[in-house]
Amino acid sequence: YQPTRFTSDKYDRPKARYPARTISPDSLGKFIYQKSVPLVGQRTWKSADRYDKIGLPVVTLFTKIDHEKNRKGYDYFANRLRRVADEFKGKLSFNIGDKDDFSYLLEDYDLELPEKKDVGVGIKHGNAYYKMSDTFSVENVRALCEAYLAGSLTPKIKEEPDYSSEGDEYGDDE
Repeated sequence: YQPTRFTSDKYDRPKARYPARTISPDSLGKFIYQKSVPLVGQRTWKSADRYDKIGLPVVTLFTKIDHEKNRKGYDYFANRLRRVADEFKGKLSFNIGDKDDFSYLLEDYDLELPEKKDVGVGIKHGNAYYKMSDTFSVENVRALCEAYLAGSLTPKIKEEPDYSSEGDEYGDDE
């Protein structure tokens, strides 16, 4: 069962059944991760890892939104994203993150959202980040997803620091 506060009667199924007759630990784990997120969910520090483990590129809409205090505001963006997400099931996963809570990620996407009502959309897959340069609309998000899947976007690659060392900097060589 998925959390009802993030599901839509029109686009989501409230529950999922495991599709095979036999169960293996790997396939069951993959099934649970894929079904544990709704079509368009809320990005939190807890759910971010779940989206990464699904193995699909993640489309995140960043805006100033408080799901608990402003349900209508969240639903406004979620309903528009669901229109696009429904077309890309199994290819991309979608979520909405508060731009203040995830301000540290905006630089990875090369997004600047200084005004309160600014909205940004980005796609992350591994250490590759893509951003939508156009203003937010259903058509522009759809075009971003299509361009990403066609391979016509140039990513910003986030280089991870190399923590391996040839010697121990702290004098603890053994």
